[in-house]
Amino acid sequence: DGVISALYGAMQDVSGFIHREVHLFSTKVVSISLSQLKAGLRATTYGTNFDCVAEHIKKHRIKRALIVTDGFVGELSKDARQTLKEIRFAVGLAGHDSTSLTLKDLALRCERLD
Repeated sequence: DGVISALYGAMQDVSGFIHREVHLFSTKVVSISLSQLKAGLRATTYGTNFDCVAEHIKKHRIKRALIVTDGFVGELSKDARQTLKEIRFAVGLAGHDSTSLTLKDLALRCERLD
């Protein structure tokens, strides 16, 4: 919660480089427009399960992505791991208590967003 406002503001600054939809996740993926993001829309189920992200990637045939997370993504299923191995993605870690342990071996790059 402590980084959401700064993160949303930073995304507005680079909106020309961002897809017209942003995908938020907790235990499900919710797609919102950049204007909804600018308005501060948040969609969460207050849990974490990264398998929904891998399912979204596979369903929409996404080939590259930037995933911003605190790194607490839960245990990845075998299918989720395989899906993530098949794409190019980087991870931006947000928040002071963030961790890269789960995604570090799968991502091209893992960087802390201080």
